[in-house]
Amino acid sequence: MQWAGGFSRLATPRMGPDFTGAFQMLSRLVAGALLSLVAGAAWAESVTTVCTLQVGRQQGWVPTQVVIRREKDSDTVLVNDPIILQFVRRPVVGRVKTETATRITFAWELKNIQNDAGQRVPNFLYRATVQKATGVVKITAIPSGYPTTFSASGHCDVK
Repeated sequence: MQWAGGFSRLATPRMGPDFTGAFQMLSRLVAGALLSLVAGAAWAESVTTVCTLQVGRQQGWVPTQVVIRREKDSDTVLVNDPIILQFVRRPVVGRVKTETATRITFAWELKNIQNDAGQRVPNFLYRATVQKATGVVKITAIPSGYPTTFSASGHCDVK
């Protein structure tokens, strides 16, 4: 969307009743994953990271909750959150971008997203960096083709 002055601005997604349903679905997904973690031997080889974020009003492209599941010794992860559920309708595959002794950064993309205003973004790049000692997380969402970066911080628990 072009605004006076020649710069672009991406509208924040409107989160209506569908978002509430997606959040409830995500909560059920987390509960199911945790139950499977206890019950299944195959889950013993994976780690589930559940992050809750304080998202400002203008940062609506950052989810309030994210679930990241990583198989042991793998750089591939499965990511789910209310925004993914609203626009993609299923978890997306991501990767471990960087891992050190003190932090881990996960990366994933959402492709061809269109908001309620009809704006289309070819790629939304997401990064979540978790401090291993404290669980503090910062997530950024970068829409390709727009000068805006969305971000929020919060806390993660490893299950």
